[in-house]
Amino acid sequence: TQIWYPSISRDGQWISFPARDANNEWAIYFMNVAKGDPLRLTKEPIEECYSTDISPDASEILYENKTYGGTGGVYVISSSGGTGRKIAEPGAYGKWRPDGKCIGYCRLGRPGMPSQSGKFEFWTVKPDGTENHLEFVDSVSFIWTSLAFDWSPDGSSIAWLREFTNYGEIVIHDLKSGKERQLTSYKKPISEVTWASNDQIFFT
Repeated sequence: TQIWYPSISRDGQWISFPARDANNEWAIYFMNVAKGDPLRLTKEPIEECYSTDISPDASEILYENKTYGGTGGVYVISSSGGTGRKIAEPGAYGKWRPDGKCIGYCRLGRPGMPSQSGKFEFWTVKPDGTENHLEFVDSVSFIWTSLAFDWSPDGSSIAWLREFTNYGEIVIHDLKSGKERQLTSYKKPISEVTWASNDQIFFT
């Protein structure tokens, strides 16, 4: 079994994660952190899936789905299971805005997740797939090493990874003004970013 990036619900009671089973099949799972077995939510074939995100009310799960021979997209499914619905394609690494009214996701300058600019792009879309909107394009050419972002607690900004050769730095981008400030200067690989409700940013 192989497990990729999980998500925990706002109340800390539930977790979702993508996993590949012994038959080499990817699926999205949902479970209570204290008891019970994981519930497999998805039934459709998934070639690749690296991330999930639980909605603020824990009723739905966002996930990345690269169908066989297709392009990667952002999908959503009920936390009780059923049929996933596509809300954006191409796209990867979807995350709910804290108010649940909007979803952020990324497009990349690489095959399978193409962007219009050939660089890193940040997009937003409504949960029903409408109002799909390009928010900004990275001012530095995109180099694939890792991918991560998270919303500020008030949903006005994102913390994301700007990729340089062999390392990444955390940048804060204000979505209204477009202003940016670089938060780290480690010049080391960074692979995950989480902006907590107490306004602290955690990363690996």
